[in-house]
Amino acid sequence: MKREQTDLFDINKNNLDEEWVKQPEQYHQAADELVDARDAYERAQAELKVIEAELDSAIRQDPTQFGLEKVTETALERVIIRQRRFVKAQEEMFRAKHVMGLCQVEVSTLDHRKTALENLTKLRLADYFSEPRPPKEDRERLQAAERNHAFRKRAKSEKEG
Repeated sequence: MKREQTDLFDINKNNLDEEWVKQPEQYHQAADELVDARDAYERAQAELKVIEAELDSAIRQDPTQFGLEKVTETALERVIIRQRRFVKAQEEMFRAKHVMGLCQVEVSTLDHRKTALENLTKLRLADYFSEPRPPKEDRERLQAAERNHAFRKRAKSEKEG
């Protein structure tokens, strides 16, 4: 992951246009990372299966080399999961699964971010973030007072000029 996840939560509600422009690029990048992480996980799973099959074959060919007198499915499974190659491959698979999960969280976060942007845009269009307005009757009185003040100021400047 190339960016801090906290960046995904920082939405500047005063620059929604910029936030909307960034959203598709961020989503695309996160989705690409998820595809790569899924690929790495699937490859790690496949590698684990190959190692398990190779160990199974080697143990069946010479069970005494692995401390077995008799090969049973349960005994075979227990010996395989203790082999260094298997443990290492399993750890790699777990790591890949963890990274894939983090990438999925990032994509989900961007889905939620999109919803947040949509809702913030709706609030902006509904003047939620606007300055408070006086009631209509008070606005009319204020406008009349401003007109009177402007008229008096103009009349005064005409007398002086």
